[in-house]
Amino acid sequence: MNTFINFAPILPEFWIIILALLGVIVIGLMAYLKASGVLWRFFAVLLLILTLLNPSIIEEEREAIQDTAIIIIDESPSQKMGGRDLNSEKAYTHLKSELEKIKNQKIKTIRVGENKQLSEFSKNGTRLFGEILNGFPDIPRSQISGVFVITDGQITDVPKDFKNLELSAPIHTILTGDKTEIDRRISIINPPNYGIVGENVDISIKVEEFGAKSSEYVEVKVIQDGEDVATHLMEINEEETLSFKLNHGGKNVFEFAVEPIDNELTNINNKTAIAVNAVRDRLKVLLVSGEPYQGERAWRNILKSDPAVDLVHFTILRPPNKNDLTPNREMSLIAFPVRELFIDKIDEFDLIILDQYKRLNVLNSKYFNNIANFVENGGALLIVNGSDYSTSNSLYHTELSRILPAKPIQDLVYKQEFIPRISETGQKHPVTSNLFVNDKVGKWFRQVAVQKLRGYTVMTGVNEQPLLILDKVGDGRIAQLTSDQIWLWSRGYDGGGPQIELMRRMAHWLMKEPELEETDLRSILSDNKIKVEYRNIEDKIDDLKVIFPNGKEKIMQFNIHENGWHSLELPVTDMGFYKFKVGDLSSFEIIGDLTSKELSEVITTEEKMIDVANHLKSGIIWYTEKPDFKIYKNSSNRKFAGNSWLGLRKSNSYTVTGVKDIPLLPIALLLLLSIIFLLLAWRREGK
Repeated sequence: MNTFINFAPILPEFWIIILALLGVIVIGLMAYLKASGVLWRFFAVLLLILTLLNPSIIEEEREAIQDTAIIIIDESPSQKMGGRDLNSEKAYTHLKSELEKIKNQKIKTIRVGENKQLSEFSKNGTRLFGEILNGFPDIPRSQISGVFVITDGQITDVPKDFKNLELSAPIHTILTGDKTEIDRRISIINPPNYGIVGENVDISIKVEEFGAKSSEYVEVKVIQDGEDVATHLMEINEEETLSFKLNHGGKNVFEFAVEPIDNELTNINNKTAIAVNAVRDRLKVLLVSGEPYQGERAWRNILKSDPAVDLVHFTILRPPNKNDLTPNREMSLIAFPVRELFIDKIDEFDLIILDQYKRLNVLNSKYFNNIANFVENGGALLIVNGSDYSTSNSLYHTELSRILPAKPIQDLVYKQEFIPRISETGQKHPVTSNLFVNDKVGKWFRQVAVQKLRGYTVMTGVNEQPLLILDKVGDGRIAQLTSDQIWLWSRGYDGGGPQIELMRRMAHWLMKEPELEETDLRSILSDNKIKVEYRNIEDKIDDLKVIFPNGKEKIMQFNIHENGWHSLELPVTDMGFYKFKVGDLSSFEIIGDLTSKELSEVITTEEKMIDVANHLKSGIIWYTEKPDFKIYKNSSNRKFAGNSWLGLRKSNSYTVTGVKDIPLLPIALLLLLSIIFLLLAWRREGK
């Protein structure tokens, strides 16, 4: 209960003040003139003013409002390192039991991170003060007795200006880690995104140690596209730039790893990776046409229309064995630079196209052997067969026979209309999969009969005979088209067909672009899950090996899907480096950028909360050192923490449940007393 005097003026306060001033002036003047009865008149005016103020005694019945203590539990990924999550729950249990001992005290618990995706932590790190600012709008700030943050101290949104907190209660920090923690981390500094095929790319690496320095130097293991390529000795805490060659187009994956140190906090940042997308500066193509025909210009137009292609084109118009009595000085033809193209500069080309070329005296066995070696050593060859492929002048009767995927059937050429079809294998192969829209393409009229020796038949023609065969030879690749009628598509005959798209896909496959590989392994992060996809056009389903950030391995099986693709989804629970392997193929996902705020510094620290503690007179406790800390409630705001205790602010908030209004003196009595004092004053004057 609370009692106090309340005034309810009968007249407006302005008039009461005027009357009081007039009374004071009159009484003061009478006192100055030494008139009698001044004292009685003073009491009379005083009682009159008091009557006008109408005083009363108020008695309030009050009920105290419970104060609220806020507990914020950090459940970010870094809290799962070094047993911090266990310490966090132990600290929470102890803190809650201490708070429950205090009378008139409520508890509100907020867990930060339990419903957040890992990508949010990768981008923003651990953000806890947003909860303090916005996390409990239903609780008036005046009723908050204290905020307890259970964390490892790696908080990224600690304010610099504490005015926005609008909080007079303390914010205490309970640290879940240990002061003896150590950690080693490898990171890529300003990682490159792109490079040129065949050229070097520079990647800057840095190995850092936190907590304690174990040594001066450390070995860094380098893995390129799944194969160990080098080991570099690097100085701790010093940045070093390494140079690597981009061997192929598409993603070139570089992995870097260092051995963990004894008693290290976590191993997830001992490994990192980068995918550098390699593009070709220019695709250098040598197109050799055996003789002029309608399709020659179609091939030339396709290749010349691509600004990324450097085309060298020769057409054999006058082979050496041709009888022509025209004097050389009157000819505008140039001699075919055989030696320069097929000996001196053959390795400068990325792709050689032999279009309707037959065995002539222009190229001898030495040059054909060089072309075969070019393919076996990593080059690419496209053969477009005309009718001559089935004759004695066939390219199959040269040194190229050891790399050609199809053998001609002697003197058999189909000269009839047919519609090119995608084979069953071609429906799965990335070069021809979904190539035909609505399965509608124009007719062709000639195809060489062949016997497939090896490779994949992705398109068929007459009587399902091989029309397009793709094969890998040594380190190189070869594509063989057993018809010279593809130019009909470019002319739009009978509706035409996707000649440009087919050529583009063939060229990319020949150039070993990863997205067009028959076998491929890829991983995609989406909605806190990793989707792993595996393509094998032979429908050979191999098991997937998953290597988790903590180093543990697990064998998993794919689900079966159509068109050669198999997939599975893997829920993500930890940040770090996930690696996936199927045979010689590998892929990876880094969950949370390993150079991100959440993983860049994982050692438990009190540094980021010191300013908060000083400003709000709060405390910081290392739970591993003070597991039995106490909680007290202070009526004083001078200090809210000690060596092994944390304090709460007493808010003294209440609600009024009842009110009694008792007049101090009856108005009639006050008026009567005023009259009595005036009469006494007049009587005094009468004497």
